Amino acid sequence: MLNLSSLDLVRSFIAFVESPNIVEAATKLRISQPLLTKHLQLLEAEVEQPLFYFEGRKKKPNLLGRELYRSMKINLDQLLNAAEQVCLAHAAPEQARLRIGGRLGILERLAEDIEFAGHLSFHPMPGPAVERALLRHELELGVSQYRPDSTEIIAKPFFKNQFYVVWSPRVAAETSSLSEKFVAALCEANFISFGSNEIETFLAYFGVARAPRVSRVFPDWRSVLELVARGKNWSIVPDAYLGGAIKAHKIAVPEKILPSAQFYLQYTREFSKLAWFRDVLKQISP
Repeated sequence: MLNLSSLDLVRSFIAFVESPNIVEAATKLRISQPLLTKHLQLLEAEVEQPLFYFEGRKKKPNLLGRELYRSMKINLDQLLNAAEQVCLAHAAPEQARLRIGGRLGILERLAEDIEFAGHLSFHPMPGPAVERALLRHELELGVSQYRPDSTEIIAKPFFKNQFYVVWSPRVAAETSSLSEKFVAALCEANFISFGSNEIETFLAYFGVARAPRVSRVFPDWRSVLELVARGKNWSIVPDAYLGGAIKAHKIAVPEKILPSAQFYLQYTREFSKLAWFRDVLKQISP
């Protein structure tokens, strides 16, 4: 069974058949004449049959050589054309696919900023799942607060999340500062949770022993904010999810109480060299 070890043998054979002499064929391929001769010998050894005959001192393809040339020429052209189409698909954004993963609230914010001519889709997932999805080639771009362990992934600082206390006007009036008295008053109302533990650190700082009743735990911040505004509720929410008008009061939590969380744009190194991907990064980078 024929097992061509290299495309170099095929290219050399085609160039030799198409050229008037071996010198011009070697020049066309930008290799030395001895190397071209060696390629032809290796090809003949793999075929295990003669491919050439001599007409005087001129080496020419025999019947098998001519038929092999025609077949190789057609198939090599098809292979190169297919390779070119794949390269064009990756180079042109119109043919590209961009899958972005991260928390739902962050994806909603990104959706407003990105203009992309190709196929764009968003995939909600928790931060730890982003690295796994990138390594499995299930995403092209991810946003996570967790730095990746893999050296195959680039993590570019994206934004810092400062925390805000958000509460319904039915819970308390607006305030310009946080105090133990104010926090204790908040704890009389229901706390709407995202499932994280910021509330424990927050209460401990103010020395409030009585924790509020956690009425609901929701998987996305939009639902948390809607419930805060709708009833006698309050929550602690990252500022990345406070875009737009909300029917609730809010006040920033100082860094010394709840440090900001750094989020990263993450992608595998192979995409850093694609022009259309770099354009996407420019659109959303701070």
